[in-house]
Amino acid sequence: MEMLRLAGGQVESLFDDALPVEVRELPEDLARLDALLADAALFEPISAAW
Repeated sequence: MEMLRLAGGQVESLFDDALPVEVRELPEDLARLDALLADAALFEPISAAW
């Protein structure tokens, strides 16, 4: 059974330290989308019905 996750932690490993900063950060367009999805108001209707 699949379940909607409203929060997920960032998993870090030693491999992450070896990657350049550009690879670890989201591109500008995805960063804007991430900020939009991080807004709790976006999920309020879903949470209320859940």
